[in-house]
Amino acid sequence: MVNIDIVGDTVTFRVAGLHKLWALKSRVVVGARHIVAVEGAEAVPSGWAGWRLPGTWMPGVITAGSFWKRGGWTFWDVVHPANAIVVTLAGHWYSRLVVEVGNPEAARQMLAQAIQPARVS
Repeated sequence: MVNIDIVGDTVTFRVAGLHKLWALKSRVVVGARHIVAVEGAEAVPSGWAGWRLPGTWMPGVITAGSFWKRGGWTFWDVVHPANAIVVTLAGHWYSRLVVEVGNPEAARQMLAQAIQPARVS
């Protein structure tokens, strides 16, 4: 699971608990200006996540870590896809973040509010 913190125009996706071990990462920091879109569970890709470098992938159990697919890096931390959001990025090392959160709708609203000022600037 991932917790999201927003301070100014910086969004930090903090990987919680043992997921740090599986994802081999404790956080991903993104400028709000890099967030292009935030979608819900309906946008979570199914099937093969890509080439895992580094991370954990057990089909139907967990996808966590950095994955290379179709020319871009995606950070994953998902056990329950129904609780995931997909954050599309531009101008960042990752092209997408696919992360499980405690309350997907609240996370989407919080991120939408955070990126509004960044788009005006």
